[in-house]
Amino acid sequence: MKRGPLKVFYSYAHEDEPIRDRIDEHLKLLARQNLIVGWHDRRLLPGTEWHEVIGGMLASADIVLLLISRAFLASKYINEVEIPEAMRVHETRNVRVIPILIEKVPGWTKGDFAKLQILPSKAKAIKDWKDPVEAYHDIARGIAQVVKDVIIEGGGPFEFGAHEFTEAELATIPRARREQTMATLDRLREDLNHTIPPRKYESNLLVTTWGLREFGNKNILPNPEPEALFYMAQVITSFDLVAVQDIHMDPWRLEALVEILGPDWNVLMTDVVGMRSKPERFAILYYKPRVEFRNLASQVIVSTPWRSGGREPEPAKQFLRPPLVAAFRSGLWDFQVCTAHLVFGSLEREGIQARLGEITMLGDYLRARTRYEETDLLLLGQFQMGDRKSPILDALRERNVQIPNKLLHPTNLKKDRYYNLIGFISDQQAMPLGASRPYSGAYDLFQHVFRDEDVNLYKHYKSFRKFGEQKYFQWKTYLISDHLPLWVELNIGRIAKS
Repeated sequence: MKRGPLKVFYSYAHEDEPIRDRIDEHLKLLARQNLIVGWHDRRLLPGTEWHEVIGGMLASADIVLLLISRAFLASKYINEVEIPEAMRVHETRNVRVIPILIEKVPGWTKGDFAKLQILPSKAKAIKDWKDPVEAYHDIARGIAQVVKDVIIEGGGPFEFGAHEFTEAELATIPRARREQTMATLDRLREDLNHTIPPRKYESNLLVTTWGLREFGNKNILPNPEPEALFYMAQVITSFDLVAVQDIHMDPWRLEALVEILGPDWNVLMTDVVGMRSKPERFAILYYKPRVEFRNLASQVIVSTPWRSGGREPEPAKQFLRPPLVAAFRSGLWDFQVCTAHLVFGSLEREGIQARLGEITMLGDYLRARTRYEETDLLLLGQFQMGDRKSPILDALRERNVQIPNKLLHPTNLKKDRYYNLIGFISDQQAMPLGASRPYSGAYDLFQHVFRDEDVNLYKHYKSFRKFGEQKYFQWKTYLISDHLPLWVELNIGRIAKS
């Protein structure tokens, strides 16, 4: 199976450099998705033998763009070297050569490339469009279709996993710790790429829910170690959509995490909820090249019922921490996500009964919502079930929440309690589980970060001294979490075809 981005070679006249830049700008989404990487002669390094480099890049290209203009056809080098080589690799290696018509030029239809499909559509030159933006959009759409075709012909979709952090990105880590942090990130990324299915172009969606632990509470951990956020970011970059709970009312640490994730990630965050209890926020992180926010987000507020035969409403029971619901699209699939954190309590009957009240409200609300809006919905969060026979699971399933047994995994660090949950609500289909093996699990990052055998590495850390070696476990859970991220792979290609 082909891996890595397709190489796109620009053959153009220097007079048309602004147009080349506009095309490159409209292909940015494909580049961010790791599907293409563009190359042109302005990227030649000083001191290189330009003729040899250009020939090598053209010979190894997967897609060649010919930017047709008067200056292009007048160029001796383009006509004697680049066009013949482009047509050679097209014939011998089935490289896709795409002529892009900048302007109508007398005699352009006599070139060897004229037999190829031209962009923009209907061979309407860019300069003949009333709105140039529409022309560039048309070109980008055509190239995107070619990229998809090449991917399929190559044996399947591209695959890529967790982000590989560079030394430059670790500049905020103290120099003395940087090498150790990089080694830990390498170890973690290697395991993630082995354990979590890779992303596949318009084929799958990787979703996780992660209950944190008073994330950002400066009263508990005033100066958390910066490498902890990189370890969390390393895990998050294996997924496309991540629901997180138990963020402290001051979201400074979540904001720092998003900064590390970079511009391809965005976050939706609630206002503070549960002020009478422990205040916290919910958030949904999503990877923009593969997940699009559909401009709908709200907290779940239950409608006030009316007294029978009366004018005064009854007092409405509300959630202690109102869940967050938001709408997204991935590929051709429109869906919503609800993330919740049920009222905390013991696993005995009294605590479970309190949670069942919230489950009943939430299940009824979401079932009605999905039917009214004719949408699919993912339910993610902390539900404090305790075990696989919890009445909380029964109550959700009675309300048509699909919770396959294979998605039930213990998520506490001792791996003996079932606290977190992934469910699915749809009137149209069964939960579209992925084809990978495994397609779900609870990922134990502590097998690779802040390991028990490494405790001596952290004794000199200022934040560690507040806890001490006897509370090493507590220290690392406040740094990251006392829950493991629970994840699932979804087959969105199947959804799009249904």
